Amino acid sequence: MMIYLIIFASLFIVLLLLVNNTPLFYSEPSAYDRNNEPTLFDSRAEEAFYENSKSSSLIILVHGFPGSPFEWERVGRLLSKDYNVLIPRLYGFGTTREFFRRTYFSQWYKSLIDIYLEYRERYEKVTVCGLSFGGMLTLRLAEDFGDSRELAMERIVVISAPVFINDPLHYLVRSISWFIRDIPSFSSAGDNIDNDGADWVGFYGKFPVQIYSLLMGMRTTRKNLARVRIPALLMHSSGDKTVPFANMDYIYDHISSRVKHKIVYNLEGWKHRKHLLTMFNTTFEDVYRNILRFIKEE
Repeated sequence: MMIYLIIFASLFIVLLLLVNNTPLFYSEPSAYDRNNEPTLFDSRAEEAFYENSKSSSLIILVHGFPGSPFEWERVGRLLSKDYNVLIPRLYGFGTTREFFRRTYFSQWYKSLIDIYLEYRERYEKVTVCGLSFGGMLTLRLAEDFGDSRELAMERIVVISAPVFINDPLHYLVRSISWFIRDIPSFSSAGDNIDNDGADWVGFYGKFPVQIYSLLMGMRTTRKNLARVRIPALLMHSSGDKTVPFANMDYIYDHISSRVKHKIVYNLEGWKHRKHLLTMFNTTFEDVYRNILRFIKEE
C-alpha cells in the first residue's frame, strides 16, 4: 500500500510541476484597448516623449514589471540632449491594481510592438533599451524584428534583465494563481532606501496570474535568444537581489550578436536590491554615459 502512495504522490508532484512550468492548457489574450484603461494612479507613470529637433534618431526606453516609465525619467532626460527619447507605458501598467490584474504578457508585449512600429517609420535609426522586465521585452523585440530590413532596430541595451528566475515559489505560481490573484505589500521602501534613488512608481506586492504570464513569455524569449544578431550592450549589478546576476552571462552566451558588451556594477555596501540601475544616484549617470558611448560606437 505504501509503495502505491509513494508512486501516486510522485506522479502528482510531476504533474503539478509540469502544469506550473509549461504552457500546458494555457492561453491568454493579446488584444487590448487603451480606451478601456482607467486613470493613472500617479501622474509620473505617464508615457514620456522628449523631442530633439536636431536628431533623426530615436531611443525607446522600456520600463520594468510592475513599474512605470518613471524608472527611466532621469536617464531619459539626459539622453534627450542628443536624441529623441520615448519612454512608453506598457498596457495596464500605472493604472489600478484591479485593472492590472486583468492584463497579460501578450497584451503588454503587443502594446510595445504597436508603439515600436508606430515610431520606427518616423526615424532613421532606433535604439531600444530595456530595464529588468523591459530588458526581456527588448530582447523579444530584437528576436522578432532584428532581421527585418525595414523594421530592425539599430542596437539594443539590456539592463538587469531576466530570462530565468531562481525563485522556488515560481514553480507553483500557476497553482497559487487559481486561488490568489493579488498579494498586497505593506512596504513602500522599494529600491530607493539608503538615500540612493528617486521614488519608485509602480505596484507593490505580488500578482500570481501576471507573474505566471510573465514566466511563459520569458520562456519563449529564452528559447529564441539565438535570433538576436544586432549589437547589444548588457548591464547588471553583481549583487542584484531581484534578478539573478547569472542572467547576464546566459544572455551574452546565447545571443548571436557579433558586437556585444557586458558592464558589471558593484554596489556592495548599499542595502537596496541593487536592481534599478537607472534610478540609483550612484549609477544613473554612468548608465547614461554607457548608453551614449554604445550608440555612438562605430
